[in-house]
Amino acid sequence: MHACDISMDSLRKLITWKAAVPAQAGGGRSRVRLWKSSQIARICVASRIANSGFSLRMAHTMAYALPLDDMLSLYDLDLLDKISESAEERNKFIGIDFFSPEELLIFPHESRIGHVLIVNNKYVYTDALGSIATMWGVIDWEANRLVVRKRLEQFYWGKVANNLDAHPRRTGVDDIDPSSLLVTVLGESGADEEGKAYWAKLWDGPDLVPYAIYGVNNYGFSTLVINLYIGLQVMLRRLLGLPYRIAECQTEFEEAEQSDMGVEPDYSI
Repeated sequence: MHACDISMDSLRKLITWKAAVPAQAGGGRSRVRLWKSSQIARICVASRIANSGFSLRMAHTMAYALPLDDMLSLYDLDLLDKISESAEERNKFIGIDFFSPEELLIFPHESRIGHVLIVNNKYVYTDALGSIATMWGVIDWEANRLVVRKRLEQFYWGKVANNLDAHPRRTGVDDIDPSSLLVTVLGESGADEEGKAYWAKLWDGPDLVPYAIYGVNNYGFSTLVINLYIGLQVMLRRLLGLPYRIAECQTEFEEAEQSDMGVEPDYSI
């Protein structure tokens, strides 16, 4: 699937695992698989994480086990069509002129939500719900599992849902077979005593693992930063058949940050 930078072999694996279920299956050379834009966005996230060095199965797990549902609605063409038929209003909602016929310069921007941070090769943070990156998971490399504090079936409210009454509050895990995920859920509150002890040991223990990171570039330890929104913007432009270019040097980054291409989204539509 060209829009997501994922090979056909990897896509077939996801389909075999029931980790990606097309809206209409292929079933032969003459029949094309059809996908909902929300499904394509989720595949794009898995591809982006896998291309950063993780196995496809672990990347797929992060794509569904992290609270990305709210953030991914910014790239859901079906939802954007419901918001408005006006390209101007949809661009205002997203914060980028996605629907311009002119070439779009795509660049990293710290204030845009959609970062995944891997600290010390195991602690997983994301700012998908807002401007602060909080810890949502720990990679257990020995067990090959992602331990999360999030119930997969629960929708977590972020910037979009808090400002858009019509937003569909469903989770992506509804579209797949949950057994395809390498995930262990340990709740941080309620009756899950094991979970509460697990997370308390991390945040209050001798290693002093922080609950939140204020600014994606403000953490002193070894940190891998995955810009999900870069891949998602590329995906959207490809689906729309519109030109784009990814900034390749620091000068372009700095010039783009000073321009109006990095405006904050307006969710008041």
